Amino acid sequence: MTKITESGRWEDSVYQIQRGDKVRGGRDGVANIQPQQLANRTQYLKQAIEGYSIGEQPFDNKEKAQAKINDRSLPLNSRFSVRIENADAWVAEFKNIDGVATPTGRTLPSGELVKKVTDYFHVNEAISNLLIDMVDDDYFSVWRLFDNGAFGTIKSLLSPQGIFLDDLKITHVGERAGIIFQDADDFIVELVSPSGDVAPRALQGHGAFSTLTTQDAWLRLEDADGFFRDYIDIDGNPIGTGGSVSEFDIVAHDAQNKAYSQSVRDRYNADIQRLVSALNHLLIYSQSLGTQQEGHPALSGEPIDGYDNLMFGDSVRPKSRTAAEFVPVGEAALKPLKAVVQSGDGSTVLTAAESKALAFNASNEGEGGAALGNFLRKLWLQKNCLERDPARRFVVSSTGVNGRTIEELSKGRNPELYQRPLQAVKQVKAIADQMGVSYAFAAIIFIQGEWNYNGTRGGVQTKVGYRGKLDTLLLEHMTKDMAHGIAGQKSPPAIFMYQTGGGYTVDTYELGIGMAQWEFCKENANAYLVTPAYPFPDKGGHLTSNGYRWMDMQFAKVMHRVINEGQGWEPLGPIRIVRIGRVVYVLYHVPSPPLQFRPAYVGRVPTIYADKGFRITDSTDSTDSTVPIESVEIAADTIIKITLAALPVGEAKLWYGDKAAHNGNGNVFDSDNFASLANYEYRAGSGQYADENIPELVGKPYPLNNASVQFCMPIEIGE
Repeated sequence: MTKITESGRWEDSVYQIQRGDKVRGGRDGVANIQPQQLANRTQYLKQAIEGYSIGEQPFDNKEKAQAKINDRSLPLNSRFSVRIENADAWVAEFKNIDGVATPTGRTLPSGELVKKVTDYFHVNEAISNLLIDMVDDDYFSVWRLFDNGAFGTIKSLLSPQGIFLDDLKITHVGERAGIIFQDADDFIVELVSPSGDVAPRALQGHGAFSTLTTQDAWLRLEDADGFFRDYIDIDGNPIGTGGSVSEFDIVAHDAQNKAYSQSVRDRYNADIQRLVSALNHLLIYSQSLGTQQEGHPALSGEPIDGYDNLMFGDSVRPKSRTAAEFVPVGEAALKPLKAVVQSGDGSTVLTAAESKALAFNASNEGEGGAALGNFLRKLWLQKNCLERDPARRFVVSSTGVNGRTIEELSKGRNPELYQRPLQAVKQVKAIADQMGVSYAFAAIIFIQGEWNYNGTRGGVQTKVGYRGKLDTLLLEHMTKDMAHGIAGQKSPPAIFMYQTGGGYTVDTYELGIGMAQWEFCKENANAYLVTPAYPFPDKGGHLTSNGYRWMDMQFAKVMHRVINEGQGWEPLGPIRIVRIGRVVYVLYHVPSPPLQFRPAYVGRVPTIYADKGFRITDSTDSTDSTVPIESVEIAADTIIKITLAALPVGEAKLWYGDKAAHNGNGNVFDSDNFASLANYEYRAGSGQYADENIPELVGKPYPLNNASVQFCMPIEIGE
C-alpha cells in the first residue's frame, strides 16, 4: 500500500506490513506474504538502507554518484537516488550494477504531478461510504470506489448487490434470495426465484405439469393427469408449423402448398423426347386395363379427319391376346387410328352387330388408345398453331397382355412377352426407314399392377420390391432397348403411368403397389403419374367404354402439359399430414385449386363417402385399429381437415382409398376445368347397360378434374 504525502514523496508502508495490520478491504499483511516474498522485501530494505547511509543523497547528478562508486563508497548492488530534470518527477532511483550507476526506472513524482492527480479526486461528504470519487476538469464524477467494494461510474456500477447499468439492473430482490431483471421503467422479471428455480413460471409447472425427455421428443410437457404435448423433437427442432408457431396456420400452409404446386409446374424437362419426328410412336404396355378388356362397344370407332393419326394394322393391338410377338391384325401397314372391338382371341375385328351381341362382361378388348392419340393430336396442333400437319404423325400401339404380373411382362421371361412392345417398335421403325422419314419412340404409357396387388402368379407385392421392377423394366430395358437402341434417339421417352386401384386395391403392405407407382414418378424426372384408376365408371374392375375413353382424355391432358407445353407434373396428392390434438390436416399439392369433393364411380354409381375416402389407423392392439372420424371438411384451397372422435394411440397412419372401407375409392378432386375432346356417350341398343345412362354425364365433356392418389402415410404430430 502506498500513500501520497504533502511533500509529494511516497514511501512503502513497512510499518503496517511489519505489524501485520489488516489493510482496508479485509486482506491481511504478513499473513498473506509468502516466505520468499518476505525475504525479497527484507533484502530490498537492506540495500536501500545501505544506499541511503551514503551522504550527499540525492546526488546532484549521475557523475557524482559514479564517483562514489569509483571510490567504493557505494557497494555493489546498492541503491541510491539522483536528482533529474522532469516535469512529473524530481528524483530517480539508481543501482550499482557491476560498478556502473544504472537507473532502475523508478522515480519520485513531483509536487506538480501529485497536485495534478489529486485534483481529480474529490471527497464527497454527502456519500458516507464513498472512498474515492474521481472527477473531470468540470468536476463531474467519472469513477467511484466505495468502502463495500463497489466500483464504477454513475451509469455503470458493479457491486456485491448486483450489476447496475443505466437502463438495466440484475440484482437480488430486497433481502431475500433470488435474482431479478429490472428495466428502466422498473418492470421486473425474476431470473432466479427465492426457492432457486431458474426462470420461474417459464417451464416449471409448480406441480401443474413437468418436463420430460422421451424417445419421441427432446422436450415434452406432461400435466398432472398424464396429458402431454411435445414442443421440441428428438433432433432439436421445434414442433409445429415449420418450427415457428405452435398453432396450425391455415393461411400460411395454404400459401406454402400453392408455392410448391407452382414449383412443380415450373419444372421444365429438356431431356425427354418431343413430338417432332415424322412418325412419333406412343406405346402402351400393360395388363388388361391397358388392353381395354371389356371395353365394348367402341365409341371412338371413326378416324378423325385432319388428325392423321395411325395404328399398325387394323387395331392398336396385335391379333393375339397372349402370344410373345406382335403380329398386326390384317395387313402389316400403318392405317388411320380408330377404336375397334376384337374377337375373343384377338384375331379379328368385330362388326358393330357382333359387338352389340356380346355379353356385358365379355372379356373382348375394345375402346382405348384411339381417344388418347386423337386428343393429344388436337392439343399438339393447337400448340403449334396448325390446322393439320401430315408430315409429323402419331402412331398408337397397345402391346400388353391381360392378367400378368410385372415380372411376366419383363425382359428375359419365358414366354418373353417383352417381345410384343419390342417388335411393335421395330416394325414401325422399319416402315419409317422404308418411307425415308424420321422415327421417334416418343412415350411409354404403362398401365399395370393389378396382378401384383393380389399376389397372383407369384408377383411381388411390397412397395420396395415393385419399385425395383419398375426401375428395371421402364428405365433399364425399355428406354435403352427401344429408344436408344432401335430408334437410335438421344432423348429418352417420357413415361406416363396410372395408379392401380379401385376394386383391385389390396391393403396388404399398406397399398404397396400404388405407393410404389407414385414414388417412382416423384423420384424420376422423366416419369409422370397421370391419374389413379378409381374415378372412372367400371364393370366391376375393368372399365366401361366411357371409362376407358375418359381415362384416355386424362392421359392426353397430362401428356400435353408435359411434352407440348414443357410443364412439370405431379398428380393431386398430399405433401404433409399433421395432427394437432384430434384434428388431422392433410396438406395437398393441388394442380388446379381449390380442392373439392366429387363422386367416384363405383361400378356405374356415383358415390360420395361420409369420410370422403379417408381412414385412420393407430397402434391399438386389436383386430380393428381404426380411429373413428367425426368429420371431413375442406379447410382451405389446398388443405383438408379431418376431426377425430378420439385421440390415436401411438403411431397413426392416414389411408385414402383403402380396400377395407372404400373398395379403393375416394372423393378428393381438384378444380381442373380442362375441356376434353369428346363427350360421355350413351348409345341405347349398342350393348351398353342401361345404368351407363348417367344423367349428370351423358352428352357432356368428360370432367377432367384430377383425383387424389391413393396413399397410406404416417401422421406427424404437430403439437
